[in-house]
Amino acid sequence: MLDVKRTRRLILLGQILDDRLRLKIREELGETYSPTSYHVASDTFPGYGYMTAMATLKPEQVEQVKPMFLEIAEGIIKEGISDDEFQRAREPQLQQLVQMRRDNRYWLTRVLPNCQSQPYRLEWCRSLVDDFTGIKKEELNDLAKTYLGGAKSITMGLLPELEKAPEGAGKAAAAGSVSK
Repeated sequence: MLDVKRTRRLILLGQILDDRLRLKIREELGETYSPTSYHVASDTFPGYGYMTAMATLKPEQVEQVKPMFLEIAEGIIKEGISDDEFQRAREPQLQQLVQMRRDNRYWLTRVLPNCQSQPYRLEWCRSLVDDFTGIKKEELNDLAKTYLGGAKSITMGLLPELEKAPEGAGKAAAAGSVSK
């Protein structure tokens, strides 16, 4: 989190991964309604954060869909990010940031509570829109090569114990990938 420029770029990379998950798992295969991906940065532990990608699936779909998370991430590494998907991720983010800065909730929950002990947060809010506007596709491609896929990733499928499920309980499962 303390490297706010990298954190902002990883947030955008997470949105590109999210878009590819949606296109492949949801629209092409119709296997789940809500695949998602996002980046989480720690402001407590320097250099720590993770990228999560996940989907809720039927238990019988987990083994088929689980390898797709790494395949999609590795596709970003190999193919790079297209101009179209870069714009599809960046433009809504910019609109959201402009709106967020107009909302008291942003100032009251993100900036003001910590600005006395962490005065750099004031500069973060000042540079927010300009920094996001200045992000280049090539920066995200470089980050993908560093943080997505390969040995830094963990893929798992979580399945319910169906014989122990209470009467009427749902039978959803989850699959996903985490990059450290």
